Amino acid sequence: MPQLLEAPIEKKRVLIVAEHLSHYREGVYLELQQHPNWEVTFAGGEGVKGVQIPEVPEGVLDRHLRLSNRWIGGRLLWQRGLVHLCRTGKFDAVIFVGNAAFLSTWLAAGLLRLAAVPVVFWTIGWHKPDTSVAIKLLRRAFYGLADHLMLYGEDGYELAASAGVRPEVMTIIGNSYSSSAICEGGDVSELDIPPRSPGISYIGAVARLTPEKRFGLLIESASVMRRQGRDLRIILAGEGFEADALVAQAEELGVPLSLLGPVHDEKLLEQVYDLLSFTVLPERAGLSTIQSLLRGTPVVTAGDPSCQVPEFRAVRNGVTGFLYQRGDVASLAEAMEDCLALVEENRGAVAALCRQEAMENWSPEAHGRAILSVLAKLTRGRPSRHGLKRGLW
Repeated sequence: MPQLLEAPIEKKRVLIVAEHLSHYREGVYLELQQHPNWEVTFAGGEGVKGVQIPEVPEGVLDRHLRLSNRWIGGRLLWQRGLVHLCRTGKFDAVIFVGNAAFLSTWLAAGLLRLAAVPVVFWTIGWHKPDTSVAIKLLRRAFYGLADHLMLYGEDGYELAASAGVRPEVMTIIGNSYSSSAICEGGDVSELDIPPRSPGISYIGAVARLTPEKRFGLLIESASVMRRQGRDLRIILAGEGFEADALVAQAEELGVPLSLLGPVHDEKLLEQVYDLLSFTVLPERAGLSTIQSLLRGTPVVTAGDPSCQVPEFRAVRNGVTGFLYQRGDVASLAEAMEDCLALVEENRGAVAALCRQEAMENWSPEAHGRAILSVLAKLTRGRPSRHGLKRGLW
């Protein structure tokens, strides 16, 4: 009797649209790309406005389409080619970065909804409750274009629920960091990192030097600790227009500060984190948190969700770092002292707990599974497109 062959699974096609296919998303992009049931196309522009962020290296993604980013007035974005791409009818679902300042997303998402193609917004969502009626109406209109919201963390989910978004159309997917990007012209020997010295503790961060990070608080707190007898040196790897102000502040307070510039190469990052006793991200502790924990380096940051982004939840007080009272120099200095004592007691055990937190809850694998579960739910039983579904509210 001839053996019956199983019919091959027909792949469903999904389009993922971003302002820029940033290098730190490489891990989750590969997780999505390699799944046998999905054919994933990635579309993005040539860069992030005002920031130098490397792109996923050429050749890593099998299907990578280039859009043309056109900025309007410095804040609004039109991605040329996006609307045409979404009108081709090739995709079973489309995921957009959920940013209301991206004007082309409004039109593309609206057209897809009219064609009954599932639309997903990948977004942090709410940072705090909306107090302005105009902002509330704008957010409601924009998010109402999506069939589903993929949110980074619990805080955004709870704020969305309090704003009236139905739980069944939201999923917490977390976040992840993974990159193979190399600094242009970079070489391990080119990084000006001071050698480790007995009695000296190096602290700092790999992050953008922007006002919302509030690295000035780090310098003030380091000054307090130095007056108490701690020989602290600060290492900051990143770029941003706060650099000159931070240098001036450190000189005024007598705190040794080394600015390394942007660092993306994995070998160079290992050098930086090997030197740091712990990372300090006073506020807005984003993917730099996960990057640090993956390398076994604990993080000190503010415990107030209103000045944070979802990744700060990876900092478990006294385990993977310490939380301090927002804006309080004395509280930050105390948290830094506690973290230094923890690392000095058993650096190996602390490093293992940091890596465990990052791998179990913030890995590309977990991130990819969460996204695919959303796509599976939205496209299940949909061999062809059919009528519009109920919106978010």
